[in-house]
Parts: sequence; C-alpha cells; structure tokens
Amino acid sequence: MRSTDHLTDDLLVRAIDEELSGPEVVLVESHLASCEACRRRHQELRSLSLRVESAVTAFVPSFAEERRALLAQALDRQRNARTSGRRTRIREWRWATALAAALAIGMLLSPLWMRHSASGPAAVHDVQSSSAIEVEGETFVPLPYSNPDLPLTTHIVQMQVPVASLAQAGVILEPISSQVSAPDRSVLADVLLGVDGQPLGVHVIE
Repeated sequence: MRSTDHLTDDLLVRAIDEELSGPEVVLVESHLASCEACRRRHQELRSLSLRVESAVTAFVPSFAEERRALLAQALDRQRNARTSGRRTRIREWRWATALAAALAIGMLLSPLWMRHSASGPAAVHDVQSSSAIEVEGETFVPLPYSNPDLPLTTHIVQMQVPVASLAQAGVILEPISSQVSAPDRSVLADVLLGVDGQPLGVHVIE
C-alpha cells in the first residue's frame, strides 16, 4: 500500500471487530499512525459500531432466524398495506399488519410468551358449528387477516391487545368477561398467529 492510499472500510471494520490477521494488524496500525483521514474514518466507524451494539443490547436479545424472518415479513406486509388501493378496509389492514409486527417484535423480546403447537391438521382444527378455531383445547374467535388456506402450523402469543383494535376486527367484548386495563383499555389475550405472520384468532383471557 502506498502512503497516499487509504484503508478500506472493510479493513477498518475488521480492525474494530479484532478480526485482522497479524500482517493486516501491522498494516492498519502503521497507516493510522500517519493518515489523519483514515484515523477520522476509523473513529466514525467505531462510534457507529458502539451505538449499534448499545441499541441491540438494550432492546433486542439474541433471537432465532425464524423470528427475524417473521419480523421482516410483517414489516413487508405493513409497507404493502400502505400502498393498497382497497381503501374500504385500510384501517383494518393497518391494524392487522401493525399487530402482526407487534407480535413479531413481542416474540423477539419475550420468547417465553410463545407456545409452539404441533404441526398438522391434528393440532389445529376449525370448529365448523361455531366458526371458532380450537387449538390445544383453547377456543379462538377468528380474525379476517391470516390466509385460511395455509397449513395450520401456528404460534400462540400472550399480549395486551387494545379493545378498540379488537372492535375494528369485529370482536366485541362483553364487559363482564373482559379484563380491561385502564387507562389504555386493553385486554390480556392469547393471539393465534398463522404461518403467514398474520393474526388468525384471538382468545381473551378471563
């Protein structure tokens, strides 16, 4: 490397992460000692790395690739809903995609809330007489968001759900059977999440 050359970001980032080989360490350290521009760039990248690391440590514990993919899918659906021409149901779809994203984030941050049901028709079946959905002995009120034609592999997430959001989805709660949390009026509920990441059903915990 000539003295007029500058270090690449790849070298600088690997130096910050302590991933350089022995000869690369010597090269980077000797160059930084004589190049003000590269020292500034090195400091910028180090500061950025520290900020990202702090944010991840504070808000997102380590999580599985499956949950990362679920979050990405939920955010994609949210972006698609914003550009949808079906304005008659835009409020419901925005709520659905927002809830799906919230559920995905909830699973990332609170993995103990999630229960995996067994796969296949034996684990999840539709109660035809009542149009309800029964999973592991628990009855869910169906929501019009998840694709019913998808395989019935599901996740169940326990979370606080706004009463207003449930009403927008057509779920009306009886005051005597719902636990409304003041002042935001939300209820503790098990939310059944379909394999497409969309809310499939809800069961208010009494």
